[in-house]
Parts: sequence; C-alpha cells; structure tokens
Amino acid sequence: MAHRLFVCLDAAVNEETIAALAMGADDVFICLDAALTDEAKVRLEDGRRVKVI
Repeated sequence: MAHRLFVCLDAAVNEETIAALAMGADDVFICLDAALTDEAKVRLEDGRRVKVI
C-alpha cells in the first residue's frame, strides 16, 4: 500500500493546518520540533505517524 510523506519546515504550524491534514494510518508528517506546541504534538500524534526534527 502506498503512503504519503508530509513535510513542513515552517517556524510554526497553525491549528488550521493540523486540522486540514488528511492523513492515513501509513502516512508520515515531519516538522520542526519548535514549530509545535505541546498540545499540537498530542493532537497530531493521536493515530498519526509524526516525526520532529
């Protein structure tokens, strides 16, 4: 099965961006650690594969 890779290198990731991500179980989202608040990290990691750099 194919998966998608989402990469965001913005200084901050907005809540609207997080809400708009249509990620499947096999998709991966990569972003800067400092771009996410602790709350945003929890929201993103719920059922998604998230990697921070």
